[in-house]
Amino acid sequence: MRFDLHTHHERCGHATGTIREYIEVAIDKDFDMIGISDHSPHFYSSEDRLSPKTMAKSEFPHYVQEVLHLKEVYKHKIDVLLGIESDYFEGYMNIYKREYQKYPFDYIIGSVHSLGDSRVSNKKIWRQLTKEGKTERQEKYYPADPAIC
Repeated sequence: MRFDLHTHHERCGHATGTIREYIEVAIDKDFDMIGISDHSPHFYSSEDRLSPKTMAKSEFPHYVQEVLHLKEVYKHKIDVLLGIESDYFEGYMNIYKREYQKYPFDYIIGSVHSLGDSRVSNKKIWRQLTKEGKTERQEKYYPADPAIC
């Protein structure tokens, strides 16, 4: 079985291509299934688009509607799944749960892109840390106690 369940498209601000294009490429490559899973908006923020690397809140219903429409259009050629990549923001998970329950998601990818106020991938911060600081940051990202997760 050939599939891809982690895809991003033009709405997320850091990828290119339309959802339809992703589906058609998957069909051309003989995939059995494609999951559309763009980055969730920052629902906890009052701003429509808090980050240029995530979907705007105003786009979210259109995203869901488009995937559901294309799921129907291509149902005889490929299984199209409605997904979302949802970052973890401590203290706000009820907001995200409430938003996601409004729609028929097939799956949700959980992710952590930030520690506190900074991106995990921020190389500038990493270069400024001491060896002990790097270890501390790694331990926050990869906690030894699974109960923390």
